[in-house]
Amino acid sequence: MKILIIGSNKSKESQLLKEAALKRGHQLEIVPLAKLIFQGQENLAITTPANQDIKNFEAILFRAISQHIIEAKIVAQYMEDNKRKVIDEILAQGNYEYHKFFMHSRLWAKQIPQPTTFFILNSANLKKAVQKIKPPFIIKHIKEMHGRSNFRFDSQEELFNFFKKEEQLDRYLIQEWYPAKYYYRTLVLGNKVLGAMERLSLHCQDRPKIPLSQRAKKFSLSPALKKISLEATQALGIELAGLDIMPDKKGQLRILEINRSPQFKRFDQVTGLNVAKEIIKYIEKK
Repeated sequence: MKILIIGSNKSKESQLLKEAALKRGHQLEIVPLAKLIFQGQENLAITTPANQDIKNFEAILFRAISQHIIEAKIVAQYMEDNKRKVIDEILAQGNYEYHKFFMHSRLWAKQIPQPTTFFILNSANLKKAVQKIKPPFIIKHIKEMHGRSNFRFDSQEELFNFFKKEEQLDRYLIQEWYPAKYYYRTLVLGNKVLGAMERLSLHCQDRPKIPLSQRAKKFSLSPALKKISLEATQALGIELAGLDIMPDKKGQLRILEINRSPQFKRFDQVTGLNVAKEIIKYIEKK
C-alpha cells in the first residue's frame, strides 16, 4: 500500500510512522502541505514536488495542517473523490475547523464537561467575563498546539495588562483554572482509547522541580476516562486525537483541550505502546 502523510519531514512522529509502515511492507512518503502543487485546467490535479499525482496514493494521513485548513480540505475532498482513504474523514466532509473555541462549542452541544471558558472579541466585554471566574486565569491561543502560547495569570491586573493590545482579544481564550497538580493525556484512534498517562500540570501551584523523565507516568484507564475521551472525539468527528483531561475541584473530569495531530513519542515511552504501528494497522483496516 502507498501512504501519504501531510506533515513535516522533521517531525519525530512522522518518521516513526514511516518506519512502522516500512516494517509492515508499505511505501510511505511525507510531504508538507505547502509544497503540494494545486492546478486545474479541465480537471483538478494535486501533485507532489516530484510531480506525482497524490491520487496515486491509496491513503492519506493529515498531520501538520493548522495553518492551511482550507487547503487541507481541498486535498481531502480530492482524495475522497478519487476513492482514496482519508484520515481524518471529517476533513473530506468539510466540517473541520481548527479553532479551540469552535471545538469547545461542539463539545458543549453534546453536554461534555469542560472548564468555564470565554472568547472575547471586544474590550468592553472583558471585565464582564472576568467577574464570573476567579483568578488564577489560564490563557490559551485559539490555534497554537502543544502548550505553546499558554499562560497563567494570578490576578485581574495581569490579565488586563495582557489584553491591553486589543488585537489579542480574538486570538486567546480565557479559561477557568483548576488546582490539580496532574492531568491526564489519553490517545484515541478510531473507536478505541489506546492508553493514558498522567502528566504534571504546567500551571499548578508549587509545581515540583523534578526531571522531565518523572513528569509523566503510565495511568490506568478508568471507565470514566474512556467514556469522556470517546464522547469528545466522536462529537468532533476526529479519528486520531490526543486529549488533555483534568479533574475539577469536585473530581469531575473535564476536557481541557483536544489535539487532532498529537505527538506520541513520549506517550510510547511512558505507556510502552507503539502508537505508530497502531496507526498504520488502522489505515490498513480502512
